[in-house]
Formats: sequence, C-alpha cells, structure tokens
Amino acid sequence: MHRCALCFKKANLVDSHLIPKFVINWLKNTSPTGYLRQAINPNVRRQDFAKEKLLCNNCEQLFSKNENYFARNVFYPYINSKQSSFRYDECLKKFVVSLNWRLVTVDFKRNNYPLDMKRLIKKFLRDCRLYLLGIKKNTLFGHHISFINEIKSISPGVDVPNRFNQYLLRATDSTLVTQKKKRFFKTSKK
Repeated sequence: MHRCALCFKKANLVDSHLIPKFVINWLKNTSPTGYLRQAINPNVRRQDFAKEKLLCNNCEQLFSKNENYFARNVFYPYINSKQSSFRYDECLKKFVVSLNWRLVTVDFKRNNYPLDMKRLIKKFLRDCRLYLLGIKKNTLFGHHISFINEIKSISPGVDVPNRFNQYLLRATDSTLVTQKKKRFFKTSKK
C-alpha cells in the first residue's frame, strides 16, 4: 500500500491517466492510423498515454466525475459543433484544477527545481489539493483553459512552420513555464 497523492490515505493506488482517457480515445479514433505517436519517437506507434500510480480509487472516481462533466459539456461540444463559449462554472473549474494538479504533481516528482520554485510548487499543489477535496472553497492560483484553432499565418509574409498546426491541433502538452521574476503553471490540450 502507498499513500494517495490527493487524500494522503494509505491505499492501493490505481493507474491514473495523466491526460484524460476520453482525450486519448478521441485522438486515436480521429487519427488516420488509429494509433498515437510521440514527438520524441514518432515512428513508434502507441496504444495509450502515460499513466501513473498516483491516486486511490476514491480520488480517481472524484477526478473521473470532473472528466465526464468536461467531456460532455465542453470537449465534445467544442469538437463536434465548434461551440466556443462556455460558462466557467464550478464543475469546469474542478476539472481544470484537477488536470493542473495531476500534471504538476508528476512533473514535480520527475524534475529538480530551484528551492524558490519548489516552495511555490508545493504551495500550488497544497492549494489545489485542499480545493479538490472540498476543504477550501476557492484557490489562490488562477486556473485557465484556452481553445486553439488552426493558425493560417503568423504575420504578413511569414508562413506557419511545417506541421505546426498538426502539432497544435492534435497534440497534448504540459509545461511549467517560468521566468526569472514570475512563475507560471501552464497546461494545455490541443
């Protein structure tokens, strides 16, 4: 038994998708080949994305509820009917916070950050955790979601790089963005 990263209870941890399964399924189902590929090794076909033993079953179900809401009310309406305006309600916020928390948790475990950044990440993770567990009513950090469409040109006379839109519209990416004076946590689904 290990400790759940969200509730801290000792339990058998389940394999949690870092990118929600409905996104993976959509990418596979709409792919010309029916497979997934990675930028690092594009010639190797994949059946699935990364999973991590991160959550107990109860917390996994909590996240699953948020994912189902997002898939039904935002993702598929955007993909299928090009709906581009959504109410940023509590359910949408819980999904975005849960995705940010999950991706930053795994990134933090895998990377060695400077001490000031570690402190900020720990504060972020604790804040998200308490919000997701219903202990806090709100978060200290902003959580955003952006919808990206095909880019036809960068500026007059400057073409879009080859395969850029393929990456932009068919890839998933998670990046902690930093500057010397500011810290940004950025996650995105393309």
